[in-house]
Amino acid sequence: HAFGPAWHAPMPEARGVDFEVLQVPFDVRATALAPTGDGHFLAYCPNSGFQDINLVEQKMDTAMNFTGSISPEFGLFPCSQGSSSWISFVENPPKSFVCYTSAGQVAGRTSFNQGTICAVCGAGEALVALLITTGHIRFVDLTTGKAAGKSTKLPDIPRADRPSTFFIHQTQPRQVVAMRQVRPGADVHFWICELDELNNITAGGRRTLKIG
Repeated sequence: HAFGPAWHAPMPEARGVDFEVLQVPFDVRATALAPTGDGHFLAYCPNSGFQDINLVEQKMDTAMNFTGSISPEFGLFPCSQGSSSWISFVENPPKSFVCYTSAGQVAGRTSFNQGTICAVCGAGEALVALLITTGHIRFVDLTTGKAAGKSTKLPDIPRADRPSTFFIHQTQPRQVVAMRQVRPGADVHFWICELDELNNITAGGRRTLKIG
């Protein structure tokens, strides 16, 4: 979905929730949006690159000039440590995950020769977890764009006569749950995956959530 020509965000008030609205030029449309804290949002606009949306001061500034192509359906993953900041996202086609510095320089990229990225989520501690259509999971550092350890294939994935839908969600720092469903209404298979302190991935055995 695209956002425009105005962005809205809930702002807490003493008597409930109010909304702040920032009017933007009509031709500025965002296809991906991520909160960065304190009333700020990072937006990707195909015609103007990455924008810092400041709803507190009611203004919009360029966060990073960019003329490449992203896969906005996977979202944006901004990261800050001290005075340094990075912007990471899935490229288009979704066979690589790239990390840029705020100066517009590539900090690093993780690419996949086989399969494509099918699901992404933040994993805490400046990490992101990627699921690949081959059934592999990989953690990536949001400050370098490089893989944190080797990828691991989810064990005991049932065979299916149609492409499966994968989901992934963080459960705690360095731990995510990967989910797979063959079709709507079918049982959901899931795996608890954790990245240890030595950057080794432990993918627990397959579990099943019965539907119906």
